[in-house]
Amino acid sequence: MHLTFFGDLGINIKEYSVHQHQTLRSKTLRGFREGGIQVVSSDAMTRGMDGVRNVINYDKPPYIKTYIHRVGRTARAANYGRCFSLLKG
Repeated sequence: MHLTFFGDLGINIKEYSVHQHQTLRSKTLRGFREGGIQVVSSDAMTRGMDGVRNVINYDKPPYIKTYIHRVGRTARAANYGRCFSLLKG
């Protein structure tokens, strides 16, 4: 999570991972929904992560459905968002 190096950004950043206990994931998701968490670094986009304005892919998703699922988090209820994919050449 590279953004944690910029501690002076004044934003709350949390991880949401399949490797975490469900209790911690639920707490993170609730904080995101309520607005207390502004950035979520995730390897497991999930229901409830709607209203996302930006998705940054640090790797190429293995399947097009995975890419569409991630990017689709930005386009709920007629909202707009952006997706950035960082690929090494």
